[in-house]
Amino acid sequence: MNRAANTAPPAKVHCVKKYEHIRDTLPKMQEIIVQAKDINPNLAVYGLFTMAPTNPAINEETDARTCLNDYPIIKLLTTILHDRKCYRDAMSDGLGVVEMDNPKAKDEIKKLVAEIL
Repeated sequence: MNRAANTAPPAKVHCVKKYEHIRDTLPKMQEIIVQAKDINPNLAVYGLFTMAPTNPAINEETDARTCLNDYPIIKLLTTILHDRKCYRDAMSDGLGVVEMDNPKAKDEIKKLVAEIL
């Protein structure tokens, strides 16, 4: 693997002001991923949006996706986990999300598992 070609961060990370902290994190994350791929060239790296708003009028996913588009080394999953109370309840109840009575949360977890397996 040509390490020098993969460690240089993009000239500009296209992040909206709300996500400026990602601008500092992604280049370092890319550097760590490249180092890990030197050890394990078959390493698959995925990005997952979590805690996405459930309100359809708020489309933060588009802003975050714009930031991540400059880092093709991170394969962005199509599954999105939304901010649902069910996730917190499952943990405190000692249950898995798919054991809870929230069909939307169950569906998100099932889609995630199907996508990564």
